[in-house]
Amino acid sequence: MQGLAEAPRVLKLACSEKDNMDTKRRELLHLLSTAGMALALSFPGLDWERVEQTIVRPSYLDEAGLQHLEVINRSLWDMYLTTSTKSSVFEGAFGHFKMLVQLLKDSHPTASHRRLCLLTSEMGQLVGEIFFDLNDYQAAEACYVVAAHAAKEAQSYDLWACALVRSAFLPIYSGRYEEALVPLQSAFKLAQRGDSMLPTRYWVAAVEAEARSGVFDLVACQQALNQAQDVQERGETPPPWVRFSPTRLPALRGACYVRLRQPELALPSLQEALSTFVKPDRKRGMVLIDLAATAVQHGEVEQARLYIDEILTILALGSSGFLREGLRTLPQRLESIAQPTSVKAVKQYLGKQLAL
Repeated sequence: MQGLAEAPRVLKLACSEKDNMDTKRRELLHLLSTAGMALALSFPGLDWERVEQTIVRPSYLDEAGLQHLEVINRSLWDMYLTTSTKSSVFEGAFGHFKMLVQLLKDSHPTASHRRLCLLTSEMGQLVGEIFFDLNDYQAAEACYVVAAHAAKEAQSYDLWACALVRSAFLPIYSGRYEEALVPLQSAFKLAQRGDSMLPTRYWVAAVEAEARSGVFDLVACQQALNQAQDVQERGETPPPWVRFSPTRLPALRGACYVRLRQPELALPSLQEALSTFVKPDRKRGMVLIDLAATAVQHGEVEQARLYIDEILTILALGSSGFLREGLRTLPQRLESIAQPTSVKAVKQYLGKQLAL
């Protein structure tokens, strides 16, 4: 895999040439022990002896071994999607990611190598999402670099495009919207070569809409939103690494209109999203942050405080550095789009609640 050496510390951990057979055995035991009972129960039919043989003797990697690795990938993604505390999956996901990268260092038949690349890209994107949720953008970017190179080598255009989409989130949520358009343009071209039955191209359009809203390009943003809207025509359930479905459309529109300083357009979409995302998790929390922003824009400080209180409750239920950072930086977002007195009141309230 070319390009691995350019990724920072996550790559150094994953690709250390000093690993020996005994270390690989210890890593497997560490993976099982740190992932806890939930991880073990997730793979009731897994042949762990075969998995261990695969790690210690890479030449042992056969069809059954690959299938077992695929089961672990799917289960870790399922666990990530269902838990409110994303970091709880980290040890298992990172351990498996490291295992896959180690396997790629050895020679395998072309078909097996490509399947390993697919699995590595899937898991690199999962680990990157966890780092992203922990607000560690540098580590997340390193994972996405690995994921993009692995998907490229596997010739999986959709997986490759998704790695670039995730990379684009990093500048978007750092306020560097123009910068996000570069990987998104590449992702768009790749998605056109991918599987038309997957929602990849619509996810690319959705994230482009976010970037366009950040540079106050209303026309381009609405065009991208219209393209993303076509995801509703896709009825099949996509793989978990394509994180886009029709349920995300209202929140997407609302977030874009908040950035575009159009609270009247944002409010109906955000209220619809709130009724869709009923679980107290990160998705609902982000909608509430945008609702708090629209409330402040309308001068409704008391309503904004109610939204903030619910966000704080969600944070108490499950740690999310990404959600906490979004709440902490809310006053900064509001400075140019709301009355100074309202912004000051919200900033003071958040300062007390978050001990800023």
